[in-house]
Amino acid sequence: MKDIDDSAINFLEGTGQDERIPERWTPEHVGTRIVDAIRIERRLPPVRGPRPPGNHFREVVNEGIDQTDFADPPRNRRGPATATEIKQMEIALGWMTLLRDHDPGLAVVTVHWAFAVVSGKTVRDLCKRKGWAFGTFYRKRNAALGFVADHLNAVAVPVF
Repeated sequence: MKDIDDSAINFLEGTGQDERIPERWTPEHVGTRIVDAIRIERRLPPVRGPRPPGNHFREVVNEGIDQTDFADPPRNRRGPATATEIKQMEIALGWMTLLRDHDPGLAVVTVHWAFAVVSGKTVRDLCKRKGWAFGTFYRKRNAALGFVADHLNAVAVPVF
């Protein structure tokens, strides 16, 4: 059996921000928006005070997840996030709740995948460390992104 090349599967690693916006939601575009949401969150100022926000997106699918997988990568200080970017980030991170309600396993895989992309870690290493089958991981990730895209198209959410 031929080994799957990481670069052929993980279509978001190393891509620039210059992508075309499709007419309808596609799984690839949903994945782009989820990864962009995490990148935008990295650009927000650090939380001040004794307690982080009460409804933090990482809490959405935290059951069964080793929180060390989400250790904060260095914050990207490319510039402050705009109001539009923050709104789109909140919408995209809200899709994790939709996924969790549909199938918690799909939400876990999607969150792990997105954080791996943002942090620059390879998905192959993530799968090896977790003891997950690489092909199954991507099937679940693709199913999750497809489910979200189908839902967004069904309820006529404008593509951004």
